Amino acid sequence: MAHHIDFIEDIGTKKGHWRLQVYVIRAWKEMHKTNNNEVNNIELILQDIKGGRIQASIGKSFFSRHGSSIEEFGLYQMNNFIVVDKRLMPRTTEKKWSLNFSNRTIVQRVHQPAFPLEPFRFRDNIQSDVITEVVGKEEPRDITTVTGQPTKRMALKIQDLE
Repeated sequence: MAHHIDFIEDIGTKKGHWRLQVYVIRAWKEMHKTNNNEVNNIELILQDIKGGRIQASIGKSFFSRHGSSIEEFGLYQMNNFIVVDKRLMPRTTEKKWSLNFSNRTIVQRVHQPAFPLEPFRFRDNIQSDVITEVVGKEEPRDITTVTGQPTKRMALKIQDLE
């Protein structure tokens, strides 16, 4: 008998047990605010078969259990999350909820993909006559991908020339 799979669009606090089949679209380590050598948590962007996306967090106390087994672009079945309202947190997805891993969270790699991986969302409504100029930038931040590769991230401020 096949297990019921939930969709990200349905996630909320009215139900206590969610079973997702998702691709990990993006994974990164967030460093401790006062110690850049200490990882505070691992952040994930998950996408289901319908294209719904949600952010998930693996706290430091769960690294040994989940941190090394999850890879970007891998397909997983995950269940037993804590659903958190993230209105006060920066949003990386449009969903108002975030998922936190706990002692009860189960993650299993799915080796036979049930749906295609579509990590990028290209928009077809971009106007071709818009020209912008970079008018500001933040200092580059050192970050480490979940696979341990050092990289940098920099935010740019752009302005329409009109």
